[in-house]
Amino acid sequence: MQDQKILIAQRLQKKSFGGKWELVGGKIEKNETPQAALQRELAEEMGINAQIGDFFMQVQHQYPDFQICLSVYWVTDFEGQIRLTDHSQALWVSPNELKNYDFTEADLPIIAKISNYTKLM
Repeated sequence: MQDQKILIAQRLQKKSFGGKWELVGGKIEKNETPQAALQRELAEEMGINAQIGDFFMQVQHQYPDFQICLSVYWVTDFEGQIRLTDHSQALWVSPNELKNYDFTEADLPIIAKISNYTKLM
């Protein structure tokens, strides 16, 4: 979160779930912590060096042909300019604006919790 805004990114059309919006992350590699994986993925996909903060939540979602488990952490700070490699666009949006974007199904519980969480801040 930066200035009470959340970074979201739109998946490339040629990828699975093309055109859908998501919170940026990726797969954990062997012997990697979830925090290290997030830091690496943000560097690879967005070109930023991120400070990973507290755990926020975990979501398990069953798609028709695979299951996914998302571990969500806050990013407390980052350095660098966002550069897109795996997404067509990235936006900083307020928690109230999140409902205006077409997110992947697995991200929907996270979006709902972020919206509720930020109302309490």
